[in-house]
Order: sequence, then C-alpha cells, then structure tokens
Amino acid sequence: MNDITTNIVALAEPALDPPMKSITTPRRDSPLVDGPCHPYSWRQDGQTIGKMRSGSWKMVKHLWQQPELAAMFRDLLQPVYDDPEHFADANAFGSLCREANKFFKDHGIPWRAHTKKAVVYLEPAQEFSDRDTNDRVLPAFCRNRSLQL
Repeated sequence: MNDITTNIVALAEPALDPPMKSITTPRRDSPLVDGPCHPYSWRQDGQTIGKMRSGSWKMVKHLWQQPELAAMFRDLLQPVYDDPEHFADANAFGSLCREANKFFKDHGIPWRAHTKKAVVYLEPAQEFSDRDTNDRVLPAFCRNRSLQL
C-alpha cells in the first residue's frame, strides 16, 4: 500500500480506546459517610437523623459539596430557592443558618453554619453554646456601646 491508502485505512478503522481501570472513590453520599442525605436528613456515624427544613437542608447540602464548605449568597440562590433571580440577603441566609444550627444542636451534630460578608460557611462546631440558636446576638461594636434613648 502506498502512503495515501495507509492513511485512508487508518482513518476508516475505529480507534481502540485503552481498557479503562475501575477506580473506586469514596462518595460523600455513601451510607458510611456523615453529612446531608436525602430526604432532608443528616447522616451521623452511619445513622440517619431527623428531618431538616427544606431551605436549610438545600443550603447545607450545597455547602457540603463545595471544596471549602462555603458559598457566596448569589451562588446559593439556585440551589436553595430554585431561582437564580430570587432576592435573598444576609437576613434570609442568617435565618437558614439558625434553622440548620438548631437542627445540629438538637441532634448533637458537631457542625454549624454562619454568614460573613455575603458568604455562608459550614464548619465543624467547637462546642455547643447554651444560648438558644434563635436569639440574636449584637455585633461586638454594638455590645461595647451603651444605648442612649
């Protein structure tokens, strides 16, 4: 065969892919891994625990899937509200964090969610405080000032 015929035959024959190796990688939704699991629950030490409210569960689930366990408010609109144009501010995400934290505290789950500068974070909790997670705490700059009427 000449060079042209060889090239045409080579193009006409299907390229054989090398055999694929089967690689087993751990998944975050494995029954043995802690974290959010459907439907609206949390898995801790292999046990499925409780039911979270849907908004806080969607937020926690999305954060759990992020490499830094954090996301900006605008990046949470679609996963949490199913609408990328939804209006949600620090109050809305703060409310979702309080709901998630109450669930975590009530079920002895050592995680907490919080907001800071238009970002929601999910992180291991150092300890559970005795205060109600629904109580609002004044920022430090307000606590150090006396209010005058």
